[in-house]
Amino acid sequence: MAQQFITGAVFRDGTLDWTSLRSAKGRFEAQTHEQEKLTEPGMAPEEAFQGSVTKLKGLHGRLRGLLCLAIPTDKALLRVVDLPTADPEEMKGMVDLQVDKFSPFPIEHMAISHEILEKKESSALVLIAAVQNDVVQELGGRFLKAGFLPHRIDVEALGWWWGLKQSGVLPAHGTQLALRAEPGGAEMVVVRDGEPLAFRAL
Repeated sequence: MAQQFITGAVFRDGTLDWTSLRSAKGRFEAQTHEQEKLTEPGMAPEEAFQGSVTKLKGLHGRLRGLLCLAIPTDKALLRVVDLPTADPEEMKGMVDLQVDKFSPFPIEHMAISHEILEKKESSALVLIAAVQNDVVQELGGRFLKAGFLPHRIDVEALGWWWGLKQSGVLPAHGTQLALRAEPGGAEMVVVRDGEPLAFRAL
């Protein structure tokens, strides 16, 4: 039977950090976790971009299966909102209006997506993610020039949240605060009754 692999990768502070997972019995099991320095401090932007592309080309065969890139959480705007509709067509316009309210950047300069967390008869709890187009294009551009075709681009905190929820450690009821700490900072998510209320990069 063919093995299905998926690799999640985040490029932060010049270093690519990735984990490859293998599908097994309807679940994903971690196979490898690796890091590779792609750029050095003090490099000019163009030099850093081209240097990272060259090093990425050497990673073919190590980034296995479907490639999912994650944007660092501190480069994204994340909000959980209640929308007074469950209609997908109406929801798109409402999501754009919400981003226009909380984003310091013009909406036309943003890449926007949303996910329904909880759907009710006439409303929905929705997670909104907005990232500057330049951030998405620069990240995706590195990998495209290196010969990779990313399957999707996500936000780091959302990948962490997915893993946390799949683990089954969160209580189904009550309010919790989950914190993930790393040398460069931390991320937290406030959870109520198993669904996120807020994401923050600290």
